[in-house]
Amino acid sequence: MEANASGQSFWINLPVGGTTFLIILVFFSTPKHAIPTNEPAKRRLRAFDFPGMVPLVGALICFCLALQNGGLTTAWNSKTSIGLLFGFGTMIITFAIIEWRQGERAMLVGRIVKRRSIAVCAAYSFL
Repeated sequence: MEANASGQSFWINLPVGGTTFLIILVFFSTPKHAIPTNEPAKRRLRAFDFPGMVPLVGALICFCLALQNGGLTTAWNSKTSIGLLFGFGTMIITFAIIEWRQGERAMLVGRIVKRRSIAVCAAYSFL
């Protein structure tokens, strides 16, 4: 019965997503400060923070697995849970160092994150 319920939610979300896609397709205009599409692909790819994304995704996966399995399928003091939490901490520190070295090209630009309102909202969302 659960498979039927999840299948129904897909069909409910499909028209909402399709309508949203059509509205964006019709009304969205690219901002003037955006990177033009006639730029070389190498420059457009540099706009993405691939070095920062790798440890961030790894950290989030470790964190989610630790929270999902800790206390249920594995004990909190097991090697798996501790290893996942240690991996999360290590990758978050690596992510912070990479972002700091990227400067203005980082995913999280330091001058923006230093604003008190942004930092508090980010901490609240994380917790």
